[in-house]
Amino acid sequence: MKRGVVVIALAACGSSSGGADAVHADPCSVQLSGALTDSQTCGTARMSWMSSSNASQFTLNLTTSSPVVQISIGFPGKPTVGQHVTTGDGGVMVTGDAGMMWDSTASGGMFDLSFTAVTSTIVSATGTSYVVDGALTATVPAASGTGASGTVMLSAMF
Repeated sequence: MKRGVVVIALAACGSSSGGADAVHADPCSVQLSGALTDSQTCGTARMSWMSSSNASQFTLNLTTSSPVVQISIGFPGKPTVGQHVTTGDGGVMVTGDAGMMWDSTASGGMFDLSFTAVTSTIVSATGTSYVVDGALTATVPAASGTGASGTVMLSAMF
């Protein structure tokens, strides 16, 4: 009878012993102030880069409680450490009770997304997936026609 050795490797399980997630803040946190106040935690921040368009997409959605926070920011090129993204496709949207909405693409809105760590996790011919650390600040004015008023200030650490 032949005997063999089976090796099982666990990578990126979020432990402090190594793996891609080990160097990243988990959980992340999102703080809202101004027209809405709230504090939420979230999991590891991830993003993708597509080779066909040479564009990156950062997405973070907090949809399990109210207010709902949806972040989707697209920008050209790959994410890099030290990078600050202040313009791009998409932005930050906050939805409160009764359908009231605040949107960073409204007049007076802005965001500043920055990366302090960028680790590729999956690389393929069509693009790359990343786990990222960094911060996001956003000024999110009320969206017209939704019953919302004032401005929500968002601060996220991931």
